[in-house]
Amino acid sequence: MGGEPVGDPLAPARALDSALDSLRLAAQPLITPISPLRSRRRTALAVLGLLETAALHTRSLAGTAELMPAGTRIGTGPYLVDEADRIDRNLAALIVQVAGRGGDGTPLERGSGIPAHISVGAGGARAEDAHATRRVLRHLRRVDESIHGLARTLDMSVCNDP
Repeated sequence: MGGEPVGDPLAPARALDSALDSLRLAAQPLITPISPLRSRRRTALAVLGLLETAALHTRSLAGTAELMPAGTRIGTGPYLVDEADRIDRNLAALIVQVAGRGGDGTPLERGSGIPAHISVGAGGARAEDAHATRRVLRHLRRVDESIHGLARTLDMSVCNDP
């Protein structure tokens, strides 16, 4: 989205949807209302809800990239790159923990917060660029919140948790 050609952003989003459908099918015995394992049912429903939220915003990011008019540039400020890198590290740590490969037990990083408002004209930003950047930031923030929610649901620690 920063101007470099990446290929088809919708292909990974479709793969994510397929994996989520497979997980939903595999979790069906746990989430049935007559399941005797109520605490596992609640956990499975919470995990599925958070994953579906993250998938929705990931698809929206892919759709934004696909439909972005030529010449529109997403802000490339260091905060955006740092936040995206932090989200990537947190997701990798979550995957390692869930896969049972141990991990080092360090808590997920809490960001300083993704700025919600990019002002038009800041750094020469055009109105279209600022609008697209805000849209991307909004979806990144929701993905980040879902990752932290998953970590808490799965009893992982998150820095600065109350």
